[in-house]
Amino acid sequence: MTQQELPVRKTPKSRSRKTAIVLTLVIVLLVCSVAGLVLGAAARHRRETAAQAPVVTCGDFVLTNRDLSYYYWSEYFYFANAVGENLPGFDASVRPDRQMYDDTRTWQDYFLERTLITVRDTVSMALAARAADFMLPEDYQSAYERVLSQFDEAAEEQGYSDTDAYLRASFGPAATRESFAQYLYDTHLASAYSDEVYEAIDVSGEDAAAYRDLHEADYADCQSESEALGEAADDLRSEQYQNLFLSLTEPYLFQVDYDAIVLYEPAGLFEAK
Repeated sequence: MTQQELPVRKTPKSRSRKTAIVLTLVIVLLVCSVAGLVLGAAARHRRETAAQAPVVTCGDFVLTNRDLSYYYWSEYFYFANAVGENLPGFDASVRPDRQMYDDTRTWQDYFLERTLITVRDTVSMALAARAADFMLPEDYQSAYERVLSQFDEAAEEQGYSDTDAYLRASFGPAATRESFAQYLYDTHLASAYSDEVYEAIDVSGEDAAAYRDLHEADYADCQSESEALGEAADDLRSEQYQNLFLSLTEPYLFQVDYDAIVLYEPAGLFEAK
């Protein structure tokens, strides 16, 4: 028997074209989905690597980009909400890196400078507190726990999946509850130790009088001797505190890696602006 090739079954052209298009779309979607997962995972990896990058160091202390975001946005929101209207040339509705602070710096540069000063002062005081074996007083401990629980409650009330998600919306995509809690604790520790140092300063009446006499013009508008002495005592205590603060914090030398700094932005903060 002569072998014959079976006739090729022809599919109608319209159906063949439609099937080909559908198969092509499925393949494209699968490729895009896989590529999206790979690119998404790669983006998350890059972000996490950058988040963990050390940008400020002092001895064994390391501040990462993740930590920096808490300081930076706290600084930004304070200025934007408290004194923004009194900052000439600043518009809170526009990204700070798109506004010039002066001829060479943007508002982002300005806020970053302010942030790094805050980091230095806060962290050095927290390090000094730990070096002195200073423990967070009960009232500060309660305040710290209360603030942290308020973030937990806010996350739940506003429908976030967890506190991490809420913090990411507030401080950018690298934020976590664990790292935020450490930032919050350090700020409370620095504040508590600062108060402890200030309250320990004893200004006698004689010291206040001598200081008033030395700066007599500064108290010319006081209505009474007791008012002048009271203000002089406060001013002298503040001056002595500044000297103590410098003596406590000067040993801590901070190094900043500006090239490694990544300022994460809260999602939607400057949306369509």
